[in-house]
Amino acid sequence: MLPPYSYLALLQAEGRNQEKVSNFLTNIHDKIKAKAHDTVKIFGPVPTAMERKAGYFRMQLLFQSKNRSKLQQALDKLLEIVDKSKPDHGIRWFLDVDPMEI
Repeated sequence: MLPPYSYLALLQAEGRNQEKVSNFLTNIHDKIKAKAHDTVKIFGPVPTAMERKAGYFRMQLLFQSKNRSKLQQALDKLLEIVDKSKPDHGIRWFLDVDPMEI
C-alpha cells in the first residue's frame, strides 16, 4: 500500500431546501478560509455525486492538506465555526476524515 500524498476531510450537508444548504456551506467556507493555514486547500461547495436523494439536496466542502496536523487544526476551527453558526432548521451535516469516497 502506498502512503497518502495528501490528507482529506469532507464536510457534507443536506436539506430539503437547496439554497439553504448552499448558503450554509458558503458561509462556512468563507469563515474557515480566513482562519485556516495556507497549506490547507478548501474546495467547494459543490454538489455530491448523488446531488439529490430521498428529497434531500446534498452538497460538500473538501479539505486537502499535505500536513495532517495543519488539516486537524483547520478541522478544529471548522467545528467551532459550525457550532457558532447554528445551521438552519432542517440542515444536517457531517464531517468525514479520510473519506473512502468523494
